[in-house]
Amino acid sequence: MANENMEEYRTGPAIIDETVRVAKKYLEEHPEEKMNLSAVDERLRSKNYPIGAKVISAFLNWPESRVGYSHGGQP
Repeated sequence: MANENMEEYRTGPAIIDETVRVAKKYLEEHPEEKMNLSAVDERLRSKNYPIGAKVISAFLNWPESRVGYSHGGQP
């Protein structure tokens, strides 16, 4: 859904920042969702792995560079 909105509405930085913020909050409140990630790195699914740019980018299916900038550069 996030990808579809990005293409259709030519989303700007404020929307990207808000999407990343909401995704992070959602993942913090629903840690079981990390288990559903189709990430290459199996560590991302670990309950002890921090919810940072890598996890959020896998969740949103966005490039890590897009998420990292909005997330403050944290991995």
